[in-house]
Amino acid sequence: MKVELHLHTSRYSACAINTPEEMMQRLVDTGYEAVYITEHNMVWSDKELDELRAKFPPLKIFPGVELNCGLEGIQHLLVLSATAKDEDLRQTIRHFGTIKVQSLIFTKLDETLSPGSMFNQLLRFSHPLSYLGIGQCVPEDIRLASHKNLLAFLFPSGRTVKEE
Repeated sequence: MKVELHLHTSRYSACAINTPEEMMQRLVDTGYEAVYITEHNMVWSDKELDELRAKFPPLKIFPGVELNCGLEGIQHLLVLSATAKDEDLRQTIRHFGTIKVQSLIFTKLDETLSPGSMFNQLLRFSHPLSYLGIGQCVPEDIRLASHKNLLAFLFPSGRTVKEE
């Protein structure tokens, strides 16, 4: 399978000059079967992705993000969507197996009703979970994957959880 793992478009990344449609058509024309759209500090919404997928049905289109996180040294944080299917997440993590991924970030927690696929990956692979994305604004909607934040996500009853 021919996969583009890192792609910017002019929609959200100032460094790109091509529209999403131009980039998808180019990928189809050159034999790609899948793409991860990795804009700078922005994750495409499911609605935007679905609209693009409808225009390019032969291409599997996945969300991603290139985060400017100011960490010392080079670290690879794999950003995944909590709305993705279990098998898609498994394949994505396997595709990135050639690089040393230090940890995972799951985004779109605010858009999923079934976080089981996310937890399956944490059980399946040895990568720690570092951050959770709870909205489309980066960095404002990125939260540390602490016990408190995970429990608040799993049990959003409005009760506060005391972290020890």
